[in-house]
This record gives sequence, C-alpha cells and structure tokens, in this order.
Amino acid sequence: MSEVTADVFAEYRTLCEERWGVKVVEKSDSWLMKAIAKILFFNKRFLTGYITTIGTTIYWPKADDLNHNDFSTLFHEAQHAYDYKRFPPWFILSYLSPQILTILMLLAFVALTGALWWFVFLGAVAFLAPFPSVFRTHWEMRGLGCGMAFRIWTTGSINDRFKEFAVARFVGPDYYFMWPFKKWMRKKLARAEQKIRNGDLTEVQQATYEFLNTRGLVEADTDMPTTTG
Repeated sequence: MSEVTADVFAEYRTLCEERWGVKVVEKSDSWLMKAIAKILFFNKRFLTGYITTIGTTIYWPKADDLNHNDFSTLFHEAQHAYDYKRFPPWFILSYLSPQILTILMLLAFVALTGALWWFVFLGAVAFLAPFPSVFRTHWEMRGLGCGMAFRIWTTGSINDRFKEFAVARFVGPDYYFMWPFKKWMRKKLARAEQKIRNGDLTEVQQATYEFLNTRGLVEADTDMPTTTG
C-alpha cells in the first residue's frame, strides 16, 4: 500500500476547501467545542479523540498534526460538509433527531393555562433518552462509506477489525446509541461495501477516487467505473 504523504494530504485538504468549502480548525481553540463537550458528558474523549463537523467547519483535536491515517477521516468529514451544503437546515435538524424534539418541553411554559398541553409538552423531555436515530444513521453511513472506500481503493479490502469498530460506533455511546442493532449494522456495512465495489459513489467519493488515482494511490485491481449518487 502506498502511503499518503504530507504533501498529498495538503493537496487533498486544499481540494476539500476549494470544492466543498471545508475549513479545518483546532478543536481546543473553539469555545463552541468546549461547550458541547460539557453537554456530551457521556463521551469523555469528545475534545481529544473525536473530529466534529458543523456545517462546513471540521474541528480537529490536532489540526496541524495530520498523517496518512487521517486521510480517510478528512474524507469522511468532507462528505458531511458536502451533505450539509446540499441540505441545510435539514441536515442539522435530521442529524440531531429525535433528541432535538426535547426543545418542545419549552412550550410547557406557555401552556400553563391548559393542563393537558402542559403535560404533553413537558413530556418531551423523554426525547433525551437514547432513541435510535434513522437520519443520523443515514448521514453517518454516508461518512463511513468514505472510510470504507479509502481502504478498498488503497489496500483492496476492509479488515474485520475496522468493520467491528464501525459497528461499535453505531450501536454504542459514541453517537448516543444511534442504531443499536448489531446484526442490522453488519448488513448495512456489507451493502455499503458492495455499492463502492460496483462504482456507485457519492460526488465526494468520486472526486476523491480520481484524486487518489491520478497520484498512483489506487490499487490496480480496484480500478472501477464510477457513477455519482
């Protein structure tokens, strides 16, 4: 496998900035990220172990210390930035669902004259529970597909360790138990891998494939026709 050098990574970062408006920011420099870390008390490594994308800005724990292993992560986050640009504000609202419905409880303060509605709106606090999120799963699967594609194109395969790591991210607390069904997730991964091998790619995936291919970083036996979707 050919390594993505620092120069190639820098070129791809520029591509992401110019084509999709992606901006990479040091996470520790952001007051917003620090505030979110307080809210996400269940994820102790939010500031130091996770990359977060809001809109087209990518908040990185160490934005100036990026290497080969970070390429697929930037690829993943570029997909989120692209989806955000195509579907605002739907992307944000759907990504945060159903937990975002908790804000309905604020209406209880204006429903004091109606006991029934007061209880209904106050009951919205129940959405803080880790209910499965169809939409967050959809968007994260698009991002995960980028990491899968990178491994297929540069090594020819996806190892079982990566697959099980991906499943754990979806079913566990990292994304608030967004799709806690292991068997279902394994099937989703298998379908996503087949789409990539068939050349059924998103626009970001196709652009990244062409970028890697022109620099000789795609394994010969993974060359494929590409279509965007």
